[in-house]
Amino acid sequence: MEGRPWARIYPDGYKTDKPNERGVAYYKNLLRSLRALNIEPMVTLYHWDLPQKLQDDFGGWLSPKIVDIFADYARTCFELFGDEVKWWITINEPKQICGAGYGIGVFAPGIQQLGVGDYQCAKNVLLAHAKAYHIYDKEFRQKNQGKVAIVIDSGWFEPATTKPDDIEASERALQFSYGLYGNPVFNGDWPAVVKDRIAQRSKQAGLKESRLPDLSPEEIALIKGTHDFLCLNHYTSHMVSARSEEPPATDFGGDLNVNEWMPKEWPRGGERWFAVWPPGMRKLLVWLKKTYNNPEIVITENGLSDNTGTLEDDHRINYYRDYLSNCLDAIYIDKVNLTAYTAWSILDDWEWSTGYHSLIGMYKVDFNDPNRARIPRKSVGYFTQIVKNRCLVDPKDCVH
Repeated sequence: MEGRPWARIYPDGYKTDKPNERGVAYYKNLLRSLRALNIEPMVTLYHWDLPQKLQDDFGGWLSPKIVDIFADYARTCFELFGDEVKWWITINEPKQICGAGYGIGVFAPGIQQLGVGDYQCAKNVLLAHAKAYHIYDKEFRQKNQGKVAIVIDSGWFEPATTKPDDIEASERALQFSYGLYGNPVFNGDWPAVVKDRIAQRSKQAGLKESRLPDLSPEEIALIKGTHDFLCLNHYTSHMVSARSEEPPATDFGGDLNVNEWMPKEWPRGGERWFAVWPPGMRKLLVWLKKTYNNPEIVITENGLSDNTGTLEDDHRINYYRDYLSNCLDAIYIDKVNLTAYTAWSILDDWEWSTGYHSLIGMYKVDFNDPNRARIPRKSVGYFTQIVKNRCLVDPKDCVH
């Protein structure tokens, strides 16, 4: 359940005495319809749908004020929908909220404060998630017996060589990508390499304090352990290598400081950021297992972006086959505790800054049709047989 619930339930973002009745009815009907079809809902409380008034009033995720406002909204959702929901996601892809929304500025609200705003946002997002988690844990878990987590997205960063500097660059890229948000939740505090590099470069730039805001002991304790499982959104991988230090500018790229590229031989998806390299899935799952003490892992997004719209999407079939094959290797060979997988997506949708240009669905949606007709692509039949037969190859070749 996504569909912008915050703005539907509280149009101005703030908790009022009474949530928007039509918004509540919409989601209750949706959840009951899913359950009637024997579909277990996984509810995302926040997928970048910040009510505009919160941005206008105090700067949205740049302000600590948003932490308790989000917590109030989360409590309302737990109260209203808790009987129907066992799987809760507090916040989807904080890296995109903060890095793309308040750093680069390519996503809403379009704030360009790279190396400053993105880090301020990161702290507030983590505190908001943590408060929502504790509200569920203390007030709703005993009754509703659900699970709560935060979704973090990351690519895999393959070291270009076996040289120690390139291996270190790979680890640094992972810590700046997943670890910036995952380490406070699973291990407590920012990753050491992230914390140390930003502090050092801030000092070199003449700043009196680090651009990465401190997490106090109380805040570390609040955030640490706020997970019932680990969520991963994964689509693509990059090659990385070490590079010489840049002048101490206050930007994210200098803090990270790696060379990053996609080899020409890797097939491309529909967007320039999208390259297909299935081994990256397995490698990332193994890294998550080792880094965060073998948690239960749920893949909440994985799929292929395409801009042709073709119904004969064999490239998407190959993508699912090969990425799921690497998931199975991670489970059975590497003993990764991967328990669930979500294909993204069943339907074409609006993909943020690329709009309807990036087509990611197994079903084509005719956006020129007022009824938004759904037309199955070839991948629908393939994915259906995976679910039905538990097999990635032709059913006649399956071994059970």
